[in-house]
Amino acid sequence: MLKKIADARAKLEPWTLLAFRLGLGVVMTVKGWDKVANMDEWVSNLGHLGVPAPEISIWFAIGGELLGGLGILVGAITP
Repeated sequence: MLKKIADARAKLEPWTLLAFRLGLGVVMTVKGWDKVANMDEWVSNLGHLGVPAPEISIWFAIGGELLGGLGILVGAITP
């Protein structure tokens, strides 16, 4: 019984990880693109939160989310 469970888990694990990577990559890319499309709003939000230099900080957030999300997506489809 335990061997069957272990075998099923071994077969499903790569697909589960792929689904997770694709989902995370899509969410990060969409959120990064949202920051690009609504930059003034996001800069204002960061300013209200007390983030220093929100005009510069937003570019780090965009880079992390947009480029990071795209990197995860590309990495998920390569062997």
